[in-house]
Amino acid sequence: MVDCENEIGRRQPWRWGGLTAETKMNASIQNYLSSLRLGEPQTHRNIVVVPLIGSSFGTSRWLTLGEALEQQLLSVTEVNHGGSVPKLTVINRADRPALLLDGEELIGAKQNRVLNTTILLSQRSAAQLREGHTFQPRCSPTTFRMTSSTRLTN
Repeated sequence: MVDCENEIGRRQPWRWGGLTAETKMNASIQNYLSSLRLGEPQTHRNIVVVPLIGSSFGTSRWLTLGEALEQQLLSVTEVNHGGSVPKLTVINRADRPALLLDGEELIGAKQNRVLNTTILLSQRSAAQLREGHTFQPRCSPTTFRMTSSTRLTN
């Protein structure tokens, strides 16, 4: 509960329209939680995960790496045709930021790479990334551009 001091220095609950802040917050949380439903349990070895599914509130505020690449709104390329092992150029042409997660694997170009940090790339912007782990180089690149492997690594 949020407290404030009255004119004689005693603490009293902060009130909005006759309701305390705690009561309003509890009602808001209870309302949100009651709108959730349990998804289909997912089991892998000795762990079970049950997703909580909420009602849709429209589109998310950002695109994932996979969504942005699939819609051709984001490109990840070598910094130049010669390449520079720890560096990649990322261009976001979307009207929303793109979320690139630590551990996402990028496939293609001179060698596959894994991002070593999470980045929220602003809409309509470009950046140079220094990714983490690299894999065995290819004798000849399959393409100048990279794609997402849709898997995360540790």
